[in-house]
Amino acid sequence: MPRKKIKMTGVDLSSFPEPPEGQSLHDAQQDVADSMEMGEGVDCPLCGRVVKAYNRKLSPVLVARLINLVGEYMNTRDWCAVPTEPAGKKVLFETLMYWNFITMAEAIDDTPMARPTKDGYDFVRGKLTAPSHRFFFNSKEIGVSEIQVTVVEALEGKFDYDELIKVVPIPTRKLKVKG
Repeated sequence: MPRKKIKMTGVDLSSFPEPPEGQSLHDAQQDVADSMEMGEGVDCPLCGRVVKAYNRKLSPVLVARLINLVGEYMNTRDWCAVPTEPAGKKVLFETLMYWNFITMAEAIDDTPMARPTKDGYDFVRGKLTAPSHRFFFNSKEIGVSEIQVTVVEALEGKFDYDELIKVVPIPTRKLKVKG
């Protein structure tokens, strides 16, 4: 059911800060962008609210689960249940889409389904590096880290790459990954 719009009357704007004289919206946006440091809030010169950017890290748990997904996909060549192992901090597997490492499908019986992309497969096999972080503001991506990591570096020594990769069969022919 759509939300019902409620019109406000008698709105008191006195608590809003006065915009700096002669400053346009674009100028204010540029001021915020120039003074924003990752994770640090900045006062918006137009609305007075604190705004900040945040990041998503290519975490060791995500990478280990991506390796498991690639292994499962290599065996089935079909959509796979989103891996929940290895256990670790609560991470959203879907964030791997920001790196173009996975494609998500409709859940089957409340089980989220995914498959790796060619980039995801190449990253797992060590043929591709990726930005260590992606940066967001207002739920929109605004940049990527200059730091590129390999699959082994992304695991940060928390998981053994050689042990994890044992679940990934090496194809004798070129892999065709959909997506």
